[in-house]
Amino acid sequence: MLRQVARSVFRVAFGRRPYVRVWHPEWLDYRFIAELIDKQGGGRSLHVRRSPGLMEEALPDAERWELTNVTDLARRSGTLATACKDFVLVEVQRSDLPCVRVILEALDHAVATDGRLAVFLKERSSLEDGEDLAEQIVRNVEHVAPRDLSRADFSFAGGNEKRMAWAVLHDWLAVYARRGVFALPSVTWGIWLALRRVRELNLREKAEQDARSPRTHLSSFLMVVKR
Repeated sequence: MLRQVARSVFRVAFGRRPYVRVWHPEWLDYRFIAELIDKQGGGRSLHVRRSPGLMEEALPDAERWELTNVTDLARRSGTLATACKDFVLVEVQRSDLPCVRVILEALDHAVATDGRLAVFLKERSSLEDGEDLAEQIVRNVEHVAPRDLSRADFSFAGGNEKRMAWAVLHDWLAVYARRGVFALPSVTWGIWLALRRVRELNLREKAEQDARSPRTHLSSFLMVVKR
């Protein structure tokens, strides 16, 4: 019961994915995919993801396929009529990157004229420091991007700030967990200050990303392929 109440409060305060509020630690990660779904997601849609996906609530009327293996996806895509979908969204993980082009080619025929086929990879804030996602995609571009690169737009959004923001919020919630209701005034004040700082960082980073100078470490990836 308490967990359900906490979840409801969190959704009211921070919003629902991908339409999270600007003070959500991962607002930057979701802003491009949220804009795309607003533009394209109202028509005939197909949502391919490993269950459960992040965009279930954002695409309530979409046809859903589970991304189990590429061979099965390619076989199943043959059942789709040509140009039967206005929007196809594929959620992937890092381990799927070597197969993304195969997925694109399997689904491309189903996208209508002026439709969009999008691939979204949400980078986890808990990810250990390792290879930058952009570097991995460049290194595997022949497996990720369509053969005609002019058809694709690439976006990276997010960055190290989300790790710091989550850490601050977790610290204040830990204070509340240890001290209970007596700590509520100081915890509320601390969280308010933290969210204000997160909002400032997100807006500053947005300005830099809009200026085409994004930080790609711990950033999420969106590729939109035009028909």
